Amino acid sequence: MKSQTTNSLKFHNMKRKFAIAVPARRIALAVLLAKGVLCLAPQTPAQAQAKPQTKNVSSSVQSTEYLIGADDVLDIAVGNYDYLNRTVTVRPDGKISMPRAGEVMAAGQSANALAKTIQSKLKVVRAKVTVTVKEVHSRRASILGAVKTGGIYDLKPGWRVMDLVALAGGLSTKPTRVSGKIIRAGAVLPFSVVQAVGRPAGQANLLLQPNDLIIMEEQYIEKQIHVIGQVTTPGAYDLEEGLNIVSLIAQAGGVMPTAALNKAHILRGTRQIAFDLEPVLVNGETDARVSSFKFRPGDTLVIPENQLRFGVMGQVARPDYFSLPSKATEATVLKSLAKAGGHLADGDLRKATITRIVDGQVTTIPIDIAAMLAGEMPDAISLQANDILNIPKIYNQIHVTGQVGKPGSYQLSERPSDATVQNALAVAGGALEDGDLRNATISRIEDGRATSIRVDIRALQAGETTEGALLQPGDVLHIPEAYMQVNVVGEVARPGAVRYKEGLGLISLVSEVGSPKPGASLKNSYLLRGEKQIDLDLHGVLVEGTPNPFVTGFKVQPGDILVIPQNKLRFGVMGHVVKAGYYPYPEKKDDASVVKALTNAGGAFTGGNGANLKDARILRLVNGKVTQIPVNLDELLRNGQTSQNVVLQPEDVLYVPERNAKRNFLQFLSPLMFLSGIF
Repeated sequence: MKSQTTNSLKFHNMKRKFAIAVPARRIALAVLLAKGVLCLAPQTPAQAQAKPQTKNVSSSVQSTEYLIGADDVLDIAVGNYDYLNRTVTVRPDGKISMPRAGEVMAAGQSANALAKTIQSKLKVVRAKVTVTVKEVHSRRASILGAVKTGGIYDLKPGWRVMDLVALAGGLSTKPTRVSGKIIRAGAVLPFSVVQAVGRPAGQANLLLQPNDLIIMEEQYIEKQIHVIGQVTTPGAYDLEEGLNIVSLIAQAGGVMPTAALNKAHILRGTRQIAFDLEPVLVNGETDARVSSFKFRPGDTLVIPENQLRFGVMGQVARPDYFSLPSKATEATVLKSLAKAGGHLADGDLRKATITRIVDGQVTTIPIDIAAMLAGEMPDAISLQANDILNIPKIYNQIHVTGQVGKPGSYQLSERPSDATVQNALAVAGGALEDGDLRNATISRIEDGRATSIRVDIRALQAGETTEGALLQPGDVLHIPEAYMQVNVVGEVARPGAVRYKEGLGLISLVSEVGSPKPGASLKNSYLLRGEKQIDLDLHGVLVEGTPNPFVTGFKVQPGDILVIPQNKLRFGVMGHVVKAGYYPYPEKKDDASVVKALTNAGGAFTGGNGANLKDARILRLVNGKVTQIPVNLDELLRNGQTSQNVVLQPEDVLYVPERNAKRNFLQFLSPLMFLSGIF
């Protein structure tokens, strides 16, 4: 017995060391060690039940057939002697300890047999002993290698290899990369992991026995191919049976929107094999050459990026540059507009343009997108590389002031029949209770002269008249109040009516409606008084603080309308900047310097290759031709060289190219848009 116990402990310690320390890839050494350990001595019940470190899977068993083993948990009850009742765990040597009975060998006995042994050793009368096997921990197997959590686990009756793999967290790699074997009492039993996974009820999924050691050996795959470029998950992939180009791209997560599928190719040594994958992947066509291509180890599938771009700018949801499709039918005006999220409500679809470089010259092509959407003309124009589709802003506004729900500026309907006073009043929230609809007025500039047209909206609503029913761009529809008032329209924070007070001046009037907006043209402000227009330069007083007695001393009268128009002069900042776009031209010329223009655009963009500040330039239209004025922004910003801080003129474009950019910088600009009525 002593010899058996010594051998059991030796087996237990060596088995723990083997299960924890042997790396999965050193399978040959593991097999030798396992054989040596399992052949140390004939297996005894105590050896079979040796306790290693384990993850417990408990079960409750009560059976006269079951032979108790080490680590099993027993409930022992002694009738009439409750103080002797206890729950004990069988020690690794197979024994338990009982008061009055001493050391008792439990391993190898059934529950009934152990009860009789304990009862015979107790020195008490009328002691009825009952032994119940509460938990079984003597049936264990070990697993290591290509599983997520290797270790020693309790077995349940009928378990097979895949049951233990599942308990160990599953395989850590593909089944095709794993070879399996069971080491059982010194014998090696190989099995197919692929077959065991595919057919769990098949012969490959071997039935386990206590003390089995399962080794899941990960095989090194020499046959690999690579995918690089515009796919979701580039990298190395196993060259498996039946793998083709389409299935390989699927494994790589599919292609990116920027992929140039018509320029895909496979690198095989120094050879390049070209494929046009667009018909297969985009149009769903069948291509025998693509489907039948056989990869070889070391091949690399390259999906290049589409370097050709076109831009969609202006009044669209997502202005940006997009990859140019290889098919012209996929780059039509409407499809390109859809890529940018469609047009905004204030986009002038009838005055859209395409800016295109032809033989080095900038050409502007007018496009009537509204007619395309209405089906009046086909969507037959396709964008080309470096084109810019621009949707300008609608500037034919009207203003509604006075006693209305929402005074402000509104876009005039493109259909003349819809540009009515009634519709304008409805858009502005309708008239308030104290609005005088009988004495509404329309202020209009015709041939440079201001005119005031009285409109009886009540009569219009009743169909009694049509006089003054239609509005024109720039009109100011005013609904007066019963008491005296003046109105402010245009680019101010709160346009609308202001109650007239004796001695009300211009500066006080402007303060009543809030500060002028950044896009206001203060120099071109004017006041309408009946049919008279009084020009007012408010810029000097409100912005620069320059004394102007005429402005500061001007007193308004009831019924006056102060108009602060929008500044339609613009300059552009384009290229590698944070916020490319067009900005109102400052009424103070010094505020239009290159540095301040760059500041308006948020500064140079640091992404990509970075901005090339040294080669910045100003594009200026002189006598109908685009002239380039070099500006070294690097010298200006780094060294403070003020000679480079050029003052922009209206319609100028400051362009900051990208460092190491190979494409013509004009592809990003549309300087002639200024002459197309956009600003």
